[in-house]
Amino acid sequence: NIVNILWDDEAKVYIAICDTLGISLEAENYDELLQKVIKAAPEMAELKSVECSDLMFCTVTRQYNFA
Repeated sequence: NIVNILWDDEAKVYIAICDTLGISLEAENYDELLQKVIKAAPEMAELKSVECSDLMFCTVTRQYNFA
């Protein structure tokens, strides 16, 4: 299961999204977000009848420059 982690510069929060587990969480710092995901993942996996033995975190960083 891949958990994508993004930074929302406008809201100033990290966002974690995992479509397989139905997770969409946010937190003000990265470590807090990871703890939320680790806590929620087994519960959501059970509700969705999905195997959740491994989580892979994919942190996406994008920078846009405008002329």
